[in-house]
Amino acid sequence: MLSFRKSPRLLQEKRGTESNNLSTVKRESIANSNSPGNIGDIRFDGNFIYVCIAKNSWKRATLAAF
Repeated sequence: MLSFRKSPRLLQEKRGTESNNLSTVKRESIANSNSPGNIGDIRFDGNFIYVCIAKNSWKRATLAAF
């Protein structure tokens, strides 16, 4: 289930985990692959989408027009 909370820029998704963690999607760049983050967090900017795959561990993918 997806829902917006107060700010349309911050999208929160309820994850199907025992702890019912919320993942966040924000428009911001990640400085490096060990920047602070929680599993499932997603960030994006004009060039990349970033996904936190473990505590403070990020991967990114390049965005391209199609």
